[in-house]
Amino acid sequence: MEPTTMELDELKQAWQSLDRRMEKQNSLNRQLLRDSRSEKMKRAFRWAITGQSLQLLFGALLTCVFAPFWIQHRDNLHLIVYGLTMHAYGLSMIIFAARDLAMIAAIDYSAPVLTIQKQLSALRRQRQIAAQWFAIAGCLMWVPLTLIIFYWLGADLWLHAPEVVYWLAASGLVSVAALGLIVWLANRPGFARLRNAIDSSIAGKSLLNAQAALDEVARFEQD
Repeated sequence: MEPTTMELDELKQAWQSLDRRMEKQNSLNRQLLRDSRSEKMKRAFRWAITGQSLQLLFGALLTCVFAPFWIQHRDNLHLIVYGLTMHAYGLSMIIFAARDLAMIAAIDYSAPVLTIQKQLSALRRQRQIAAQWFAIAGCLMWVPLTLIIFYWLGADLWLHAPEVVYWLAASGLVSVAALGLIVWLANRPGFARLRNAIDSSIAGKSLLNAQAALDEVARFEQD
């Protein structure tokens, strides 16, 4: 009986030692995977950082151009409206870009997967808000921009051809209506592909790649 007891103890110890080694190996594998995915997420966000940086610079350029414009034409209400509209658009580009860059910089790649998922979800919601704003604004901003360009060329359309201004404004409103129709269709049954395409476009390739890398870590940890 005694040899048998010793063999069982040795087998138990060997089994426990194997468990410890397996746990250590799994822990190392998880860490290596997290490090690898973290690097992949950082690389994915480089394009987003570049894009948002360019947006910020372009917004600053618009602000620098159109802020002096409406200030210099304070005696003409329609020119103030043109300039203020473009100035506000430039500021919105700066604000949204700066917020995206701040949220990307705040991502803690060493944090638990759930924490990073919440950060990515918050970033995605922010991009959805920005996309909605720029989609609507993009349908309208070309109108004051066109009018300012004509003014720079020596033709103040509001004073000499107001009907053209009305047509331009109506065209902008039609564009907004068309955008609303697309969004309405995307939320209807049977238009899942359109809805998915819009969602993917809003999220951007960088965020989708980062989310895919994080999902891979989450699946490994669940296994």
